[in-house]
Amino acid sequence: MLLGFLLFSSLCQEVPSVASPLRSDSPAPLSAPALRLSMGPSEKKISFLGQIEQELQTLYQYLRPSSVLVRFSVAVQQENRSELKNIFVSGLVLDASGLVVAPVIPTSARAGITLRDWKGKEASAEVIAESKELGISLLKVEGLNLESPPFGFSEDLPVGSFCLAIGNGFGLESSFSLGIVSGKQRNFQGKTQLLQVSNPVNPGDGGSLLANQSGQIVGILLISLRGEEATDSRQISMSFPPASGISFALPIQHVLREFQGFQPHAPRPRPRLGLGVELQLRGGKARLVVVRVLPDFPAEVAGIRLGDILLRFEGQPLQRPEDLLRLLAKAPFSASVSFLREDKLRTVQVDISLPKRKE
Repeated sequence: MLLGFLLFSSLCQEVPSVASPLRSDSPAPLSAPALRLSMGPSEKKISFLGQIEQELQTLYQYLRPSSVLVRFSVAVQQENRSELKNIFVSGLVLDASGLVVAPVIPTSARAGITLRDWKGKEASAEVIAESKELGISLLKVEGLNLESPPFGFSEDLPVGSFCLAIGNGFGLESSFSLGIVSGKQRNFQGKTQLLQVSNPVNPGDGGSLLANQSGQIVGILLISLRGEEATDSRQISMSFPPASGISFALPIQHVLREFQGFQPHAPRPRPRLGLGVELQLRGGKARLVVVRVLPDFPAEVAGIRLGDILLRFEGQPLQRPEDLLRLLAKAPFSASVSFLREDKLRTVQVDISLPKRKE
């Protein structure tokens, strides 16, 4: 499984991540837990491919609120007359307060920038900063349904690692792709230290989020190498066909460093429950079952045990793994957890901010 060995990535253990979305002296942000899907002991098990499929679906639902569609118009000359043409690109939510990173937008088009969130709601945005060297702009928008993603170090991704992208290629919103890291420290079109990945970058995909298998954002897709763009004279002279599966992403730490002065508030520490869960079939229904509880962590201190069936978190139902991911990311420092134990409903208050006691 893609995520099986990372079962407790944010629910119980520390995962290397950028110290802050926009400030290096702040606590680490949230990391997405890797949740396995399996059946109960008396049920038929899902196939290996089925487990991978479920995990990819979980990551997609978790990351989708951190991706937006960016639309603006540019003047295009056609048959001695000028027409406005809509341009679609992708944007990555940098902060839920309304900060979005997108490719550089032409000055002439900045009066009519519109963002659309994952629920289809639209709002006007303005450019508040840009880096032409990196090829990115920082946009400010209000009134959309945005969620801040967790961030990770691209340096920790060895070549061969899986990477997930969500973008808006050809205007097809929230398109999801799975690729691998094909190379590191690449230089292309004046940009340096880029990630080379196999995820496609079609028109509209520029600015797409790139995440690792733990759901942490590690980069922003920028451009795809194509035959006509190749500068290697050997390629041109040998008439190679257009390149395929060669794309480049800007490491997220470069983005955070560039826009570190625009953080509206310091992020809170990453919540940790200290438990591992599996989605199991119990009585013909899919249930989130606790399969491991780490000592001295909030879940164990609150009285949650192995075999408990999680039902609600802060009053919200837990039906799929992404429900727990989403609610944990938004949770206050203390949250109620309802569960079944021996067919009896129980509710406990979990102090999520509780640190693990030192040995």
